[in-house]
Amino acid sequence: MANSIGTAPDAPVPNLGDPFPTAQAAILAWMQEVVAEYLALKSGNANIDLGTDYELLHGVRPVRLSSAAGQLSAGAPTFSGGTNQYWLGAGASDEVTFALPLATNDRLNFVSVYGRANGTTAWRFGLYSVNLTTGVVTLVGSQVTSGTAAAIEKTSITNALATVNADIAYLVRVELLASGNRCLGVEFTFDKVATP
Repeated sequence: MANSIGTAPDAPVPNLGDPFPTAQAAILAWMQEVVAEYLALKSGNANIDLGTDYELLHGVRPVRLSSAAGQLSAGAPTFSGGTNQYWLGAGASDEVTFALPLATNDRLNFVSVYGRANGTTAWRFGLYSVNLTTGVVTLVGSQVTSGTAAAIEKTSITNALATVNADIAYLVRVELLASGNRCLGVEFTFDKVATP
């Protein structure tokens, strides 16, 4: 059997050419248009702005950092791990710092700290900018002080509008101020703004 499956045909297969030349040209033109639109969007567009760092502009986003993200910056507070995490103050000079993960052109909206006073002495916190070229740390606005109740509270700086520029970082410094005061974590919101 000369023409069974798996064997060569007895006669050559005729060359029919391209049966759809018009469709092929239309599909190729459409694909080129899609690629051109994609490249235009990647490089900036009035409807989708990627900013100078090519990150999509977006609305307000909340970020929460647990106490595990904090770092001892002064004194001798202790970190309580396990199923109940917090920084526990041992004295008036204890401080914990949280670096805020922000990028150039991010705009910080508000900052909050979750903490607990020991029942008699409040704790306080502030937002700080760090100039990465000089190392200078500067308080942004003013510090906020908690209440003294022995209960977990969220204390906020609501007008913390600051746009992140090149060579600037932001951090939150929590001053525990007394033995028994606790810091449980930090929350902040930010949005991506147009390139300045």
